[in-house]
Amino acid sequence: THCLESLFKESTGGRDLVIDVKYGKPNKPAYEFAERQLLAQLHTQSLSDPDDCSPAECSPAECALQQMTIYAVGDNPASDVRGANQAGKNWRSLLVRTGVFKAGSNDPTYPADIVTDDISTAMQAIFALENVEY
Repeated sequence: THCLESLFKESTGGRDLVIDVKYGKPNKPAYEFAERQLLAQLHTQSLSDPDDCSPAECSPAECALQQMTIYAVGDNPASDVRGANQAGKNWRSLLVRTGVFKAGSNDPTYPADIVTDDISTAMQAIFALENVEY
């Protein structure tokens, strides 16, 4: 952001850049966009009304989305994990030791719900949590 602010200031004769909404992780709009995309996909699929959701309260797709767990897998505690942890009650953060985060049992500042060595073991953990055989 500092680079963008400097370039803006230089190209506009010293005006300050005002950013009202930040996009991208860990900011909420990125996760809201992901939820909207999931909802759009659910709308295109044939869904029956979940037992514990009244159609008067929401569409079948919206009810399904409210009841599901959304797993965010990433290697950066400050963006991936922090964003997922702040995104809402349906989100679960999975931290993989493949990039930014490589050592330790969890990040002390932005701890993940689950920590695994790689994406393969992350998927195995998700399948186990969701009772899905693979």
